[in-house]
Amino acid sequence: EISSIGNYDGTVSYTFSPAGPSVIAGGIVSGMTLGTSYTVTATKGSCTSVASAIFSNDMMLQTPSISLVASASILNCNVPSVTITASGSGSYLWNTGETTNSIIVDTAGTYIATLSTGFGCSISDTIVISKEDSLSLLVVNPPVSSSVDITDIALRTGSIMPAATVITYHTDAAGTIPLANPNAVTIPGTYYIKATTPGGCVQIKPLIVVVVSSPCPNEIVLRNPADNINGTETKKAAVLINASNKLSPTSKVTYQAGGSVTLNPGFETSSGSVFKAEIKGCDN
Repeated sequence: EISSIGNYDGTVSYTFSPAGPSVIAGGIVSGMTLGTSYTVTATKGSCTSVASAIFSNDMMLQTPSISLVASASILNCNVPSVTITASGSGSYLWNTGETTNSIIVDTAGTYIATLSTGFGCSISDTIVISKEDSLSLLVVNPPVSSSVDITDIALRTGSIMPAATVITYHTDAAGTIPLANPNAVTIPGTYYIKATTPGGCVQIKPLIVVVVSSPCPNEIVLRNPADNINGTETKKAAVLINASNKLSPTSKVTYQAGGSVTLNPGFETSSGSVFKAEIKGCDN
């Protein structure tokens, strides 16, 4: 805001009360202190005017500004607390009750800072801090088998895990030694499933693997005469049977294999014998 003397006369001297301002070309008054009230008199020769009406330049208040910046936006195991800093000149009041320009928080929520100036002006800003979803790893022991797949998701039924959680398999309780073949474990013992979230939260749970040996060999080879059969007998193989033996007239024989039963040259059944070849697992 600018003050000026409307009937300015360059031949007249002007005196301000309180002192400080002066008049420049065109009657513009310079050197005024904002918010201070003045009067002015004009003197020419031996004549001095009466004091003018009181005048002042109102103080122009700048609109305050504030912005909030957080050191991180998500709380997690790697970031258990966050520092929120407010910028701007004035006094601060947070919705947490604190009055400093920065606060440290360890709880997800909405944080509001209000900046107040000495002239009654105030402004607020808001920032939201979130928290990574909780991790809850649940593990059940796998069923007994000759080869156990501990990567089966069914073994983790009921677990709660944030998106992008990484699952790994280990031989030690600290989860530092990887298991080479988690989808085909053939050695009984205690193994460990480890869940690691993007935010660094970790849970490790044990599971017990019980492995049973196959009840029958992978392959059976039957030769004549060592393996000729006289009587009732069942031969079982996990994968295949190769037969070149002979069955007596009174024999009742069944060959079971998970993959194939091959009757090679030399295999012979006699009149009156009963023979069956079946493709089925040796557990059946």
